[in-house]
Amino acid sequence: MKQHLAILILAITTLSYACNKKCESVKTGAVALNEISQTYTPYQDGASLTFVNEQGEEMVFTNERIAEDFRICVKYLCKNTSDPFDQIPCEYYEAQGFRNLLRTASNDTMIIELVVSTENYQSESTLFYDLFSIHMSTIGPLTRGQYVPHIGFTDPVFDQNTTSITEPMIEVSEIELMGKTYTDVIYTNDSTDHTLYFQKGKGLVVIQLAGELWELVE
Repeated sequence: MKQHLAILILAITTLSYACNKKCESVKTGAVALNEISQTYTPYQDGASLTFVNEQGEEMVFTNERIAEDFRICVKYLCKNTSDPFDQIPCEYYEAQGFRNLLRTASNDTMIIELVVSTENYQSESTLFYDLFSIHMSTIGPLTRGQYVPHIGFTDPVFDQNTTSITEPMIEVSEIELMGKTYTDVIYTNDSTDHTLYFQKGKGLVVIQLAGELWELVE
């Protein structure tokens, strides 16, 4: 009886060790942001942007640039962990994102955030696409939008409606703002009083805040 019990304990211990070893996260690859996608966070650390309204008043933003490393799971190895707050162990790709945080000294609660990152189109796959997110907030959110600058696959056909994108930005080839024509512009569309206008290859060009337009000073 004691011999059988010892064998059973040894088997359980061996199985537990094998399971725990199998359930350790393993890096299996890496994915880089597309070069065009990287231009969606164009401001270097410490850069200053000045916007002017029709009355000539200025609103100056200072940028903080942040590089972020993260993991994209492509295959989950285990459904349970010893700590319920731990991430589920998986085979993962190493990815990198960038963040621009624009703050203005005249209103320390106002923040404009530009983020570009790589996302997985389907769970446990290597179907990657790049996502640009932008939002403006004070004490609470004012406006927010999302845009896909790069898709890294052709099969299946990318369908934005099957992603987590909830506030897609509007894309126009040309738009007139404050008497000036801008080309290749995307802008947020979740508020009539607050809007962020972003020109591809350049960055923010016009901010609409509480219905008032502010234009970037060149």
